[in-house]
Amino acid sequence: MQIFVIKMLRTSKNITLYKLSQVTGISRTYLRELENNNVFNPTMQILNKIANALDVAPYQLLKFD
Repeated sequence: MQIFVIKMLRTSKNITLYKLSQVTGISRTYLRELENNNVFNPTMQILNKIANALDVAPYQLLKFD
Protein backbone atom coordinates (compact mmCIF):
# COMPACT_ATOMS: atom_id res chain seq x y z
CA MET A 1 0.00 0.00 0.00
CA GLN A 2 1.27 3.46 -0.84
CA ILE A 3 1.16 6.31 1.63
CA PHE A 4 1.84 9.90 0.66
CA VAL A 5 4.32 11.70 2.92
CA ILE A 6 3.74 15.11 1.37
CA LYS A 7 2.70 16.74 4.64
CA MET A 8 5.80 15.50 6.44
CA LEU A 9 8.05 16.83 3.66
CA ARG A 10 6.14 20.12 3.43
CA THR A 11 6.22 20.84 7.14
CA SER A 12 9.89 19.87 7.46
CA LYS A 13 10.64 22.58 4.88
CA ASN A 14 8.38 25.12 6.63
CA ILE A 15 6.09 25.43 3.61
CA THR A 16 2.43 26.13 4.26
CA LEU A 17 -0.33 24.35 2.38
CA TYR A 18 -1.33 27.73 0.99
CA LYS A 19 2.18 28.39 -0.34
CA LEU A 20 2.45 24.91 -1.88
CA SER A 21 -0.87 25.50 -3.56
CA GLN A 22 0.31 28.82 -4.98
CA VAL A 23 3.60 27.41 -6.26
CA THR A 24 2.11 24.29 -7.84
CA GLY A 25 -1.22 25.65 -9.05
CA ILE A 26 -2.95 22.73 -7.31
CA SER A 27 -5.92 23.50 -5.08
CA ARG A 28 -5.46 23.36 -1.32
CA THR A 29 -8.39 20.96 -1.12
CA TYR A 30 -6.73 18.46 -3.46
CA LEU A 31 -3.36 18.82 -1.72
CA ARG A 32 -5.02 18.24 1.65
CA GLU A 33 -6.74 15.13 0.32
CA LEU A 34 -3.39 13.82 -0.91
CA GLU A 35 -1.74 14.60 2.42
CA ASN A 36 -4.50 12.75 4.27
CA ASN A 37 -4.28 9.82 1.84
CA ASN A 38 -7.86 10.25 0.66
CA VAL A 39 -6.76 10.33 -3.00
CA PHE A 40 -4.66 7.49 -4.41
CA ASN A 41 -4.47 8.24 -8.12
CA PRO A 42 -2.77 11.57 -8.81
CA THR A 43 -1.24 12.01 -12.25
CA MET A 44 2.51 12.10 -12.77
CA GLN A 45 2.09 15.77 -13.70
CA ILE A 46 0.62 16.49 -10.24
CA LEU A 47 3.34 14.48 -8.49
CA ASN A 48 6.06 16.25 -10.49
CA LYS A 49 4.68 19.69 -9.60
CA ILE A 50 4.62 18.83 -5.91
CA ALA A 51 8.06 17.21 -6.00
CA ASN A 52 9.56 20.21 -7.79
CA ALA A 53 8.04 22.61 -5.27
CA LEU A 54 9.41 20.55 -2.37
CA ASP A 55 12.77 20.00 -4.09
CA VAL A 56 12.58 16.20 -3.94
CA ALA A 57 12.27 13.39 -6.46
CA PRO A 58 8.69 12.24 -7.15
CA TYR A 59 9.32 8.80 -5.62
CA GLN A 60 10.14 10.51 -2.31
CA LEU A 61 6.52 11.65 -2.02
CA LEU A 62 5.50 8.04 -1.42
CA LYS A 63 6.14 5.49 1.27
CA PHE A 64 5.25 1.88 0.63
CA ASP A 65 3.86 -0.12 3.49
